[in-house]
Amino acid sequence: MTVSVLCALIGGCQRSESVSSRSVVAAPTSVNAITEFCSDCHSFPNPASFDKERWQEEVEQGIRIYRQSGRTDLVIPDLDAAVEFFRVDAPDRIVIPMPARVASERFAEQQILWPGDNKPASISSIRVLSGERERPRFLLSDMWTGALTLAEATEQEFQVTGLGDVSHPAHIEPVDWDGDEFQDYLVADLGTLNPQSEHQGSVWLLRGQANGAPQRHALKLGLSRVADARALDCNGDGELDLLVGDFGLHFVGSIYLATHAGTSEGVPQFDWRVIDSRPGTISLQPIDFDQDGLMDFFALVAQHHESVELHRNLGDGTFEKRVVFHAEDPASGSSGIELVDFDKDGDIDVLYTNGDTFDDGLAKPNHGIKWLENEGSFPFTVHQVAAMPGCYRAVSGDIDGDGDTDIAAVAYLAAEEVAKYPVDTFDGVAWFEQQDDGSFLRHSLRKNVCEAATCVLIDWDVDGDLDLLVPPSTSDHQPQAALRLYVNQE
Repeated sequence: MTVSVLCALIGGCQRSESVSSRSVVAAPTSVNAITEFCSDCHSFPNPASFDKERWQEEVEQGIRIYRQSGRTDLVIPDLDAAVEFFRVDAPDRIVIPMPARVASERFAEQQILWPGDNKPASISSIRVLSGERERPRFLLSDMWTGALTLAEATEQEFQVTGLGDVSHPAHIEPVDWDGDEFQDYLVADLGTLNPQSEHQGSVWLLRGQANGAPQRHALKLGLSRVADARALDCNGDGELDLLVGDFGLHFVGSIYLATHAGTSEGVPQFDWRVIDSRPGTISLQPIDFDQDGLMDFFALVAQHHESVELHRNLGDGTFEKRVVFHAEDPASGSSGIELVDFDKDGDIDVLYTNGDTFDDGLAKPNHGIKWLENEGSFPFTVHQVAAMPGCYRAVSGDIDGDGDTDIAAVAYLAAEEVAKYPVDTFDGVAWFEQQDDGSFLRHSLRKNVCEAATCVLIDWDVDGDLDLLVPPSTSDHQPQAALRLYVNQE
């Protein structure tokens, strides 16, 4: 979006001869002018993304953001003409089709009661620590309370241990910075719950101690909104570096690479540099994609970019970016990725979801789940799994034990948005059973209540099959007494 200095006559206004004789440039109304302006920094918006009434707000917002950007290289089209242009092909109202569902008795729902106080309200991430055939151990971060928790399920009880807290943690990851016997943790902290451009984001290190909770150390303060932070050895020197996704807003935010630069009083120090200056990074997934001994990474970048990208490590401190997937609509609402060999052919594919509604609060029929097939070239081949408005997280695994890859997913939507549509329109929790022809059967586990931002497939009862754990994330941020567990019965 861009801005230009425009002069306009105000009807009925009397002007002196010297003023009225000046030439006045009217804002352009042509289709070309609207198209050029609205597709300069992202794909051209799909008129069907919003209903007719909403387009006034969307066009005004686009012009406002452009003006705030400080750019002056484009010409702003006439506001009324631009609004009318989008309204012509926009629906009178957004229609969410009722999904086709197949009944299944595979899962039985249980409540895992939360012991003690400091109950969860808005769990943003789960990181499983336990291995196969081990009792579940996992990390939780709570976006609302700020709590960072280690959870363990024994045969007798469910236990939680507080690891500390930060402002608004988006992700927690186990690391080992100092090679001692005590577990350390890397934390990405948004700093603010709602999107804004204030620099309150942080990266934290929780250093494990012999006695008591880990000690919290700031690795970086003053970022905008840190959505992800991962440890990796980027340059092969045997020291852990940092990859940081600063989601930001509009004009602030980047992907940073922080290379290890020694320690100070046991705390690692880093040299920071930007390797992608765009805001909007949601997820970073380090992996040696091409198996050349160098760590590459996948990035999911939203905020109108709406793309999945591979950053290939060239070994000289630089990265080559390849587009894996690019959504056609800048209002797609990308929400997450998972790296997985989905078709079991020996290479890495991507499971992708879009359903984020923090920008506009609206459920959309194009929200849902895709898997992106790696066929040796870019972009990857797109396979549609299912529509799922508000879809925030999808995870993969062989749920039914037939040897192929199934999917479980959760949605996050405000109750007010759900109430606009007929009962049973929305799935809050569902699983998708892959068929022999590659299609998916949809099985609903929870309808009409969309209060989860993450989930995980985990063998909770250690019986050899995958159960689904769904922690709460409520739009009103009220403490919840339990986690939902869907136990695999077959």
